[in-house]
Amino acid sequence: MARLEASGVIRGYTVQLDQRRLGLGLQALIGVFAAAGVTREALTALLTEQEEIVRAWTTAGSADALALIHARDSDHLEQIILRLQRTKAVVHTRTQILLTELVSRG
Repeated sequence: MARLEASGVIRGYTVQLDQRRLGLGLQALIGVFAAAGVTREALTALLTEQEEIVRAWTTAGSADALALIHARDSDHLEQIILRLQRTKAVVHTRTQILLTELVSRG
């Protein structure tokens, strides 16, 4: 282990929380379509402000970014979506609610 840590193969350690036990049983991926001229830095700042977003990526697909959300329920998810859509940086969103996890190698 020490050699793997020293060589940088192991970058760190983490705690994995059970989101359901924290009351955040609904997961969704939100595709974020940014307004013209919005920089990656500005989009990163906007997504970072949303505490329910646990991970986010830029994409090579139709959306500019994809955000993984943990929400209490569908009402909470709707609040998150509306909060994003009300900003001038976001033109629209496309949401997919996650059901059964098929593979987890994380």
